[in-house]
Amino acid sequence: MTDHEKILHALTIVPQATDADQVPRDAPTGIFFSYKSYWKNYKNFHDRTSCAGYWWVVLMNFLIGLALFILMYKAITGSGANSPNPLGFFGTVFPIIIFVLWPIVNAVPGIALTIRRLHDIGRSWRSYFFAFIPLAGPVIMLFFLTASTKRPPQNKFGYLPQV
Repeated sequence: MTDHEKILHALTIVPQATDADQVPRDAPTGIFFSYKSYWKNYKNFHDRTSCAGYWWVVLMNFLIGLALFILMYKAITGSGANSPNPLGFFGTVFPIIIFVLWPIVNAVPGIALTIRRLHDIGRSWRSYFFAFIPLAGPVIMLFFLTASTKRPPQNKFGYLPQV
């Protein structure tokens, strides 16, 4: 097994199939599969997303946002006292533009992912509006988004997700 395969194997979750309504053992899962599925289903507001699939995407977006923040910070502060950035426009303005555009680009896929996660626990897309209630809304949404997947394997929003 090569190093690349070992890393991919370490980042892959293989669910334990005990019931017929669970994911088969050979179903692709993990952070990279979830993130790829996140971008492929950016306009899918109808199906379901598992709890693991949702939180893998949240983790990956956090890591990408953190990396973009560090790049933006370095672009603003420069490499030292009174020293210009040697990369010019690319090294100063470009990271700031990317840092500002990243949340805008992720808005629609993020809303779609959250609505699919709500569908997984048997809630309607209208439950998304709980997030806008001051103070209590984020707590309610956190409760919904961390809830376990509803059984049976098929609800009014479709079959159990693979991730």
